[in-house]
Amino acid sequence: MLKDVIEKIAKSREKAEKKNRAKNLLVGATIGTAIGTVAGVLFAPRAGSETREQLADRANETMEVLKENLEETKKVIADQKERIGEVTTKYIEAVKDMAPEEAEEVKKEAGKAKKKAS
Repeated sequence: MLKDVIEKIAKSREKAEKKNRAKNLLVGATIGTAIGTVAGVLFAPRAGSETREQLADRANETMEVLKENLEETKKVIADQKERIGEVTTKYIEAVKDMAPEEAEEVKKEAGKAKKKAS
């Protein structure tokens, strides 16, 4: 039973790490797009006022995308934190029926998982 609990905690951590990697990829892609847009606008053959206007428009669009991505990332993190908290609570309840040494070990692992989620 202890092995199952530890495996579930490990799987939960792996899932959170995958979400984090996906978030980082999204942020990187957004930043890359913004840099590419700015470079394209700066090297385009236009009048200075047109270039500045276009650059300002693109900057505003990029900021909106970043804000949306940030909000989505906040939601994903909050959901993961809530799920990890629920799973940790379930494991702690299951541990109450175990031998004292095993229970303490699982509680420590659950506490570590909960701290990482915070």
